[in-house]
Order: sequence, then C-alpha cells, then structure tokens
Amino acid sequence: MCKAKKDVYVFFLPSYSPHLNKAETYWRKAKYEWLKPADYGSLSKFRKKIYHIFNREDGFAPSRHSSASQLRI
Repeated sequence: MCKAKKDVYVFFLPSYSPHLNKAETYWRKAKYEWLKPADYGSLSKFRKKIYHIFNREDGFAPSRHSSASQLRI
C-alpha cells in the first residue's frame, strides 16, 4: 500500500502580532482615522459613532451581512 506524501508547514507566530490580525488593523484605522476627538465627548456620542463605523456600507467596514474575510482595509 502506497501512502501519499503530504507537506506540512509550521509557522511560529509571536504571542502578540496585531499586524497579522485584521480586527486589530480595523480598530487601529477606526481609532486614528475615523474617530475624531469630539466623538469622545460622551459615552452616547462614542457609541453612536462606533455603531456608524461598524455599519458602514461603503466597503471600509464590515456590514452585518458580510464575513470578516471580506473586510477591505
């Protein structure tokens, strides 16, 4: 009986690697590009802005119907 040879690749990642995590990239963009100082004025303003960012339909934020793999940053 002949068994097929399979290649196995092992990648060791650092314990914290935000550049490899799309969610970290997305939050960095939200924090430094999309949120303005006025958005931190009150908790309700901040929540509204975060809700708006997460529910954008322009392709920069995931919609409720898209998967995380479709995130374009």
